[in-house]
Amino acid sequence: MYRISRITNGSMLETDKGVSNTVYSVQAHETSGIVYYGGAFLDATGVPVGSVTSWDGKNWDQMGGGVSFPSTCDASGTQPEIAIVYSILLLGGGGCIAFSCSPEQRPKVFVGGRFELAGEGKNMVKARNIAMWDPAAANGEGRWSSLCDSNPPNRCDIDGVSYRGTSAQAASPVYVFSLAYHAASNMLYVGGLFQSAGQRYANINSLAAFSLTSKSWSIVGGGIAGPSPVVHALYISPGSQDLYVAGSFSAVGKQNSDVLSAGLNAGNIAVFSLTSGSWNTLNGGIPDADIRTVAVDGQTVYCGGKKLYTNQQSGIRPLHRLALMLVQESSGYIRATGPSFVQ
Repeated sequence: MYRISRITNGSMLETDKGVSNTVYSVQAHETSGIVYYGGAFLDATGVPVGSVTSWDGKNWDQMGGGVSFPSTCDASGTQPEIAIVYSILLLGGGGCIAFSCSPEQRPKVFVGGRFELAGEGKNMVKARNIAMWDPAAANGEGRWSSLCDSNPPNRCDIDGVSYRGTSAQAASPVYVFSLAYHAASNMLYVGGLFQSAGQRYANINSLAAFSLTSKSWSIVGGGIAGPSPVVHALYISPGSQDLYVAGSFSAVGKQNSDVLSAGLNAGNIAVFSLTSGSWNTLNGGIPDADIRTVAVDGQTVYCGGKKLYTNQQSGIRPLHRLALMLVQESSGYIRATGPSFVQ
């Protein structure tokens, strides 16, 4: 326990007794003060949960059982894989303060990670690596749902994002690492490591968009490419029309299967305009990096990850050892201003 702490008046305090295992994502609902936690845990101070929960200052919320993998019934007694929540996105809610919030005043909660089911008992649904919790559904009992519409024209058949093709590929690793929401278009952007979205044979690699209006999945700007392309971070600045995409990839505007398309060379970070549909590769990005997090302040872009190098006009040079240590220990970052990266 004690895996969750908060700072109050300069002092580090535990949040109740915390959760039983690793926390990967924390999101605070600004208008109510409710804090949401995602990770790989099954207990929150004695309350059984499924890798996601919230704390309103008095109580832990089971959130309908959270997310999970199917139970196994073989004689070996093998335990099911523990689900993981890597990303949480909150949408809506407000008009209340913490434990006084009614279900209708709490936000909808989108979670991404590695799992196959959401909910429990008769309310369990198939949800591959992404799902939504609606606390106001079922007269305030709350319900989980998958991001999937099986009706024409969408014809969703995999309840989220997954591997592409046949069951023989089921061992392929699939994760959702990051979520971002664009209010003007009512679109949810999804980044991670996957091969299809919505439909088993839909060729969408590691970066996808889900319309909360039409319930349809789509590729983003022609996609991304590279050896095992991965998106670790998505960021849309408040009021911005730009989607920052970062991870491990070498091109945008194409996918690996697009042999006739050159795309644009991109060093693991690029910006997609949500208005024009065009890409900006930020002067070649950060070559040979594995970018795990991005934040933007005006015209300054902050990146944290592994093997970060600055792309100077005079050539490529590594950050000094202190910067590399900061990257590993506290999301140390480099700064991008104008057309070139500077330390």
